Amino acid sequence: MTTVWKGSITINWCSTKKFKSGDGSLREDLVLRSTDLTDVGNEFFGEVFPKWSAHIDRGGDIQMTTILLNGLNKLQM
Repeated sequence: MTTVWKGSITINWCSTKKFKSGDGSLREDLVLRSTDLTDVGNEFFGEVFPKWSAHIDRGGDIQMTTILLNGLNKLQM
């Protein structure tokens, strides 16, 4: 789960923080705060991410990132 959304928010400019270490791997020690997020990033975590998380809690496929991507696309319009 972590890898999916870290990649999504980095690619879509929702965060001002870097998620990758010097060797290109994802940082395990990352702490993400609302001050690290752009306006779109804050909306994403306030509106879109909880919907995806609820989908997972109901037994949905963790690899289904359509909810994340569609929500982010709507926020960027």
